[in-house]
Amino acid sequence: MIEIQQLASGDPAIFRVTIRDARGESRHRVSLNSQTLERLAPPGTPPECLVDAAFRYLLEREPRDSILPSFDIQAISLFFPAFERDIGHYIAQH
Repeated sequence: MIEIQQLASGDPAIFRVTIRDARGESRHRVSLNSQTLERLAPPGTPPECLVDAAFRYLLEREPRDSILPSFDIQAISLFFPAFERDIGHYIAQH
């Protein structure tokens, strides 16, 4: 289960993401600026939707404990070059 809580609504917005599964939980602090939201998501997409989609994308590729404890959404494409191309599919499933 992915739980998202917005901590700050500035630019960038800051989120705390908690991932729970049968083995426990992990917590992550994630930033998302408005330019990244506009570039990666369709107009009107809530920022929480992109954060959720990004974590579902990550969890298909690595265990929750391997996800960095703090990062900006843009950093995902440094580790997974196809992220920006593929994220639209995950947003559409939200």
